[in-house]
Amino acid sequence: MLIKRFNDLSISMRLLAGTMVTALGLLFFASEVVYLDAKSALELQSSGRLAALMPSIGSLVHELQKERGRSAGFISSGGGAFSSELPSQRTDTDNVLAQAKAELDKLDLSDLPETLGMAVNHARNDLSQLDAKRVAVDSFDITVPQMAQYYTTTIEALLEIAHELEVASHNDRISKAMISYLSFLRGKEYAGRERAMGAVGFGVGRFETEIYDNLIRFIQAQKIYFSDFTDLADPALIGLFNETVSGPVVDEVQRMRDTALASVRTGDLRGITSAQWFTAITEKINLMRDVEGVISKAMIDDVNSLTSASWRSLVLDLVISAAVMLIGGFLLRYVSQSITRPVADVTHSMERLSGGEIDFEVQGTDRKDEIGVMARALKVFQQAAVDKLQLEKEAEEERRKAEQERKQIFDQLEYAVSQVSGALGRLAEGDLTAYIGADVAAEYEKTKQDFNAAATQLQEALGTVSQAANEIRSNSGGIAEASEEMSRRTESQAASLEETAAAVAQIKETMKSTVEAATKASEMVATAKGKAQRGSDVVNSAVSSMRDIEESASRMNEIIGVIDEIAFQTNLLALNAGVEAARAGDAGKGFAVVASEVRALAQRSAEESNQIKALISESATSVEQGAELVRQTGVALEAIVVEVGEVDKMVGEIFAGAKEQDLSIEEINMAIGQLDQATQQNAAMAEEATAATRMLSQESDHLVELVSRFVIDGDGDNRGDHVDHDGPDVDEMPAQAVNM
Repeated sequence: MLIKRFNDLSISMRLLAGTMVTALGLLFFASEVVYLDAKSALELQSSGRLAALMPSIGSLVHELQKERGRSAGFISSGGGAFSSELPSQRTDTDNVLAQAKAELDKLDLSDLPETLGMAVNHARNDLSQLDAKRVAVDSFDITVPQMAQYYTTTIEALLEIAHELEVASHNDRISKAMISYLSFLRGKEYAGRERAMGAVGFGVGRFETEIYDNLIRFIQAQKIYFSDFTDLADPALIGLFNETVSGPVVDEVQRMRDTALASVRTGDLRGITSAQWFTAITEKINLMRDVEGVISKAMIDDVNSLTSASWRSLVLDLVISAAVMLIGGFLLRYVSQSITRPVADVTHSMERLSGGEIDFEVQGTDRKDEIGVMARALKVFQQAAVDKLQLEKEAEEERRKAEQERKQIFDQLEYAVSQVSGALGRLAEGDLTAYIGADVAAEYEKTKQDFNAAATQLQEALGTVSQAANEIRSNSGGIAEASEEMSRRTESQAASLEETAAAVAQIKETMKSTVEAATKASEMVATAKGKAQRGSDVVNSAVSSMRDIEESASRMNEIIGVIDEIAFQTNLLALNAGVEAARAGDAGKGFAVVASEVRALAQRSAEESNQIKALISESATSVEQGAELVRQTGVALEAIVVEVGEVDKMVGEIFAGAKEQDLSIEEINMAIGQLDQATQQNAAMAEEATAATRMLSQESDHLVELVSRFVIDGDGDNRGDHVDHDGPDVDEMPAQAVNM
């Protein structure tokens, strides 16, 4: 969540946040360094103040040591020694004590270790008894050990303060210097104790065991503490110590020390008095005091140097920290501005670009950093926007041109559709002379030509159908007349056959009386010959009629074949017209209906023509059979005529062949019966052919009526008597063509 909020901040705010974090980090580390330096400086300063007390304590210890030694000599000599030196020593002690008290009073014990306060209070308590102890010394109310114990305890309390001051120090170098200084003070303290013990021994003229042991212990303690000093002190101070604390004075003290130590065995002090011992060892201690002064001064100088160096380091760290903060601030500000300003420029450029403004200079494209990459990318976007604007202008121009072209195409299409629609409307109304004569666009020219070609083919087809229908109507009339004539002739033939049958029957009857009627036979034969001759003529006429009927039937078959072919072509043209009408869409629906009707009529005409063709085929077969019978009848009649002609010649033979003749006549009667039956069948078929022909005539009339609904030629003649099968040229439209 915090990361998202941080990412939502502006770059300047994020840089500011980063700068603040960096600055706070630098400030923290600088503060830490300054704090540590300040702490070190303050600790050094505090340690310096503590170290500054040590010389005062050392001076006070030194004076108390001198006072302790003189007091011991004064008590042990019963006032004979140091009676004049002791008061002046006490004055020196008081002066140093006043200075030391003043230094101790300056300490703020609340900020120091508790043990240091306890040591100070302990020393103050011991020092408060100093005047009383002095009175006791003057009145000899205190023994040397008691007096020495007091001074030693007081000195130890002061040295304990020095020790606590060293413990309170927080600087190792100062602590080391203070420890070495304290070790030197303790060694010098034991030298003072040695002086006191020697003054006592030399004062009483002997070294008792206790004094001797203390003397030995004090000498050893000096060696230990001075050894600690040489281990911790600066080599220069060690050299100073070795160089200063040497020479005749030190040798004299060593000689007196050896005499005192040897006196335990020899009992001889070699005349060394307490004053001599005290004077000699005091000179040695004074040499130590001189070294102590140098050591304390070196320590104070070192503390002051460290403190000054620490303060200088603090000031330097402050200056460096301030300089780093200042330089870092300026650097961060410069870096921030070197980022935020170019980013702001790029952002402003982006805003201008997103606002649609493109005519401006993108800043920072010459930079080598990421902002330069962004600026150059923005420059690319700007150029892309310029190119896009140019492309949009070009696209708008192209769109405008395309719109104009689409409008022009639409106008051309609308114009062409209106032409086709008008022509289809006229076709729907039956005007097959409806052509598209106006100029249309090149892409619609083929549609125009196809429409005109389709109209031409439809006109030709319907013209052919009309002509065929008229021919069918005309031929069907002739066929009907021929059929009726054949029917009449067949009826006449039937009547003749009946008469022939009656005559044959009569012949048969008369054959019985042939002999009796021989006279009348010639007349009857003559009559029969005439009738036979007429029958032959009738048969010949019937044969001729049969031939005509056969020829008419053959011709009707041909006509029906033409009608069937016309119906097939009409059906095909109507199918093509339906396809073209379907391509034309809604505008061709009317024409599609007409084409469907024409197709249905063509199919019906084909079916009827097939039926007529079948009937005519059957009639032709029957006619052929009838013609064959008629021919046979003609042959028979011719034979009868010949035979009747010979009747006269054969009258004499009539009687002989009467019975055979009777049988022949019976056979003739049977043949005539068969001929009569065939004739009756021919009459029936003739009547059926007549009925079919009449129906064909009616259908032809209906077809002619349907075709007459269409305007086929340019004069508006709907009879369809004449069709130009070549059709009009598509490019040369008739006057009735649709114009715009």
